Amino acid sequence: MSDTAYKCPGRTLLTAGLIAESDLERATQLHRATGQRITDALIEIGAVTEDQVQHALAREFGMECVDLADLRVDRALLDLVPHQVAVRHCVFPVAVEDNHLVLASADPLDTEADDLVAAASGKLVKPVLAPRSELRAIIQNYYESDEVILESACAVASEADMEVLGAPETGITLEELEAKAEQVPVVRIVGHIISDAYRRRASDIHIEPRENTVIVRYRLDGMLHTILHLPKRVQLAVASRIKVIADMDIANSRSPQDGRAKVRVGERGLDLRISTLPTIHGETVVIRLLDQGQEAYGLEELGLGGGALEAARAALAQPQGMILLTGPTGSGKTTTLYAALTQLRQDATNIVTVEDPIEYQITGISQVQVNPRAGVTFASGLRSILRQDPDVIMIGEMRDLETAEIALRSALTGHLVLSTLHTNDAPSTVARLVDVGLEPYLIASSLLLVIAQRLVRRICPDCKVPDVDAAARDDAQQGLVADGSVRFYRGAGCEKCEGTGYRGRIGVYEVMPVTEEIGQLISSHQPTAVIAQAARRAGMRTLIEDGMAKAVAGVTSLPEVLRVCGSDHDAGPTARPLTGHGFPAPRTATARTVAPSARPMVLMACKCGAFPGLKQALASHYVVNEVGPAEIFGAAERENPAAVVITGDRSTAPYVCRALRATASGSSAVLLVLGPPEDEAEVLEAGADVFAPLDALPQLIAARIRAALRHA
Repeated sequence: MSDTAYKCPGRTLLTAGLIAESDLERATQLHRATGQRITDALIEIGAVTEDQVQHALAREFGMECVDLADLRVDRALLDLVPHQVAVRHCVFPVAVEDNHLVLASADPLDTEADDLVAAASGKLVKPVLAPRSELRAIIQNYYESDEVILESACAVASEADMEVLGAPETGITLEELEAKAEQVPVVRIVGHIISDAYRRRASDIHIEPRENTVIVRYRLDGMLHTILHLPKRVQLAVASRIKVIADMDIANSRSPQDGRAKVRVGERGLDLRISTLPTIHGETVVIRLLDQGQEAYGLEELGLGGGALEAARAALAQPQGMILLTGPTGSGKTTTLYAALTQLRQDATNIVTVEDPIEYQITGISQVQVNPRAGVTFASGLRSILRQDPDVIMIGEMRDLETAEIALRSALTGHLVLSTLHTNDAPSTVARLVDVGLEPYLIASSLLLVIAQRLVRRICPDCKVPDVDAAARDDAQQGLVADGSVRFYRGAGCEKCEGTGYRGRIGVYEVMPVTEEIGQLISSHQPTAVIAQAARRAGMRTLIEDGMAKAVAGVTSLPEVLRVCGSDHDAGPTARPLTGHGFPAPRTATARTVAPSARPMVLMACKCGAFPGLKQALASHYVVNEVGPAEIFGAAERENPAAVVITGDRSTAPYVCRALRATASGSSAVLLVLGPPEDEAEVLEAGADVFAPLDALPQLIAARIRAALRHA
């Protein structure tokens, strides 16, 4: 504001006889030297008191004076005046009267503050005067105190409808960012979030800016829960504080960043893995919590039992070979790897790992952190490890051909290698390794065991009750429950599980030892479905079967198993019914029951919409069941169809034909393939009974199926 603008209050005080001309001259010199307001300079030199200034200006400008000492403030008003505006212009919201926001200010000429507040609040502003010292104190108490910030942070999720106005702060300098990050309230709020998340056993913290608020969510037992709603005004400061403790660039909010930090909560040391991502409403921050004091689990504690546990221990006892764990991100693969390493750890064994990141430090094991900037990748780290005379090597993930080839050679030359892949189930791991570029005969020679896994939530033991409706669900009757003696359980919800009915998680496993038969199938390039059938014959229990067994045992609930493993049940070739003891019934061709029907079933693994009239032509003689191409094997196993209709060319149809013929249901069904005419001979040689061109009339296709079934 110009000097001329500041002279008006000084002249007002001079005219009122409160100051002398010499006082005004001294104050003007101080104003020019320091930049402070004339009225503040007059107060500083002792020419006038703050109370005298306030009342003189009130009379001059026809404004009211307010006493802030005993003011009871509605904290909803704070959201109408952005924090930055309140501090910069020394203004404070007092009340709302007839859609006017009463705004206390120390400067009657500061119309810029009135305009900013009017724009932010959407209300007309009625300015009133208050002493600057009182305004500064009340701003500190209501906008920046520990108690207020923490009270806002700990607001329950039911206050999600709170409306917060104001735009994100822009044009802020690095010095201001650093100052915000070090403010005591911000330090307290970040510390509160991290310690509270640890107390609740959260694995991740999500701090997500929205248009008018900031959401804090915790991942508890694999599920995200909204915990806090922070005021929008603390968004930038909270993100900056987290960046500071992770040694990240606080001035960069336009690019994703990764960082890490170590903190202590009580007596426990935590490693934090921090990731930021710019979004339309600001930076999203995700913090993964890793408890370094947590002891590694044993294989039994993870949920492996019976034959699966014996198979895992037998593979770990081998001096060389490869053990792979598969599953999506967050399925517990790394925890299982650490449990296996803990079992292998002994003085006579040299165990070396290469990981990204090192989630838990294990005494007695040499752990290498991937660091691409320093030239340490999975492949280069693995090559270096081989010069360290290791007995056991653990690779966090086989991401590329180079890493996979080195791991394979290591497994063939006297090392026990453990690693992870991303596949849906154990049998499909072989196809994934071939896709990466490994030779099937080398895979068969080195692979000892494949473990596919998921995590399901445990029923809370403090509120566990029988689930009387679970066994009657359609899901439970789709070949999964063989008799009515099976009982399921659920969590009713209590204080200890925060009303969710679940507390903790346990693994669901599909363990496939590579037997001699499976090794031969791998070497001869057999499809996944054939390998899966061989694994089943060898006693492998699928993910859905293991999950159902845990549900029957009361460890988890039926809905939880279907949520986590349902897609595997829907698409897989396999679910065996459970007996009253929770274990699958023996799998034989005669044990399968077929739903009684007056008409045979035709399974169509193609879109009927692409063949107008086909479904109608078949429906007059058959029950028609349409499934997606990826579901053909599971559907054939469940439905035991009389005929199967598929589409494909020479690159896909022969594979599907051979795979179907290798299954119990597909071996007896009439198989009709719709494809290009030039592929007919190759498709028929692959096992198809009937071939028809893609443009064949629906009546012709139906007639060929009827003829084939008459001669079957």
